[in-house]
Amino acid sequence: MNKRERQEFSELEELLWRAEAVTQDPPEEPAPEEFDLDDFDFEETEDDPVLYRNYANGYGNAPAREPEPAYGDYADDDLESWPKEPEPERFVEPPRKKRKKRRRKHRFLTRLIAVVLILVVALSIYIQPPKSADSIGARKSDTATILLCGTDADGMRTDTMMLLYLSGSERRVGLLSLPRDSYTITASGKAAKLNSAYGRNGGGEEGMEVLLDYVKNIIGYRPDGYILVDFTLVPQIVDIMGGVDVEVPMDMEVDGVSLSAGYQHLSGQEVLTILRFRKGYATADLGRVEVQRTVLEACMSQWLSLGHITDAMEALSLLESGSTSSLTTRNYLWAAKALLLGMGSFESDTLPGTAEYRGDVSYYILDRSGIAELIDGSYNPYKVTITAGDLNIAN
Repeated sequence: MNKRERQEFSELEELLWRAEAVTQDPPEEPAPEEFDLDDFDFEETEDDPVLYRNYANGYGNAPAREPEPAYGDYADDDLESWPKEPEPERFVEPPRKKRKKRRRKHRFLTRLIAVVLILVVALSIYIQPPKSADSIGARKSDTATILLCGTDADGMRTDTMMLLYLSGSERRVGLLSLPRDSYTITASGKAAKLNSAYGRNGGGEEGMEVLLDYVKNIIGYRPDGYILVDFTLVPQIVDIMGGVDVEVPMDMEVDGVSLSAGYQHLSGQEVLTILRFRKGYATADLGRVEVQRTVLEACMSQWLSLGHITDAMEALSLLESGSTSSLTTRNYLWAAKALLLGMGSFESDTLPGTAEYRGDVSYYILDRSGIAELIDGSYNPYKVTITAGDLNIAN
């Protein structure tokens, strides 16, 4: 984690600390004295003082007063005959009534709402979608695309390539497979398969940047980010998340691991087997990529829940440390939010094209007009229309 991300985490922790402080009960204050008017006797008697209106201003007539006795009327030595000040009445506190718990419940609900609002604001400020610096125009709000890649055994070919379309504003998720045998032309003018672009250019971040250039030629824009996962990491992630329920389309075996056809719960190693299996499909590699999309969709729909949040954080940590990616933690969190919002409207496709032999090599020849229509209709994060003329596809 770089310095900028540590600073961002620090800001988020401070917001969460403030949210936690709100939830704590303040010290109990003494209950205010409550009075019940029914406990007092307001019946007038002859000895009660009579209150009059302001007679000094001429409102009403005050009753006649008896003259006070002169000083000489009292004997100096007869103290008992002197008038005495009346003793003040002693106030008797009425019995307290039991405090109602309604106020405490209201305070708790108020604090709970405040915490939720703070967390929503904190996350909305902290998370953000990835965004390509190579823009083709105005973008759709809260929308981004991420290129997902998986390498084969030697780690030099991206045998799995999918474009993940995420839109919070549309509440939609799309997954587009890019066949590994897609026909491309290198900078030197030679024919090559799309899955070789990564390894031919040194692999790592440099190889991924070149692959993004090839993808831009095919779909009309550069994806906003990428995640490159070594397939050896897949079993660990799947096992952390507790496995996944998947329909296995046929009996299969890869490297000594066998699977029987049918809907079943798969472990991490079994998921790797179904991702790598390719020889038994009637449509060859196209059947394989379709099954890969099915597995990935099952993982996203089953793992994106509050019950998996702790496991998901552990899996995210493993993914960040064991993969090559242009995404930040803020991007990953945004992607999780967009997936939660959009999994109810999930779409999956494969780039239109046909399998052909060029010489002795089998290639997947891409359909320019079909791709333009599919991209602009379902996988375009921009408000700009993408046409066949915008694509640089080798024929």
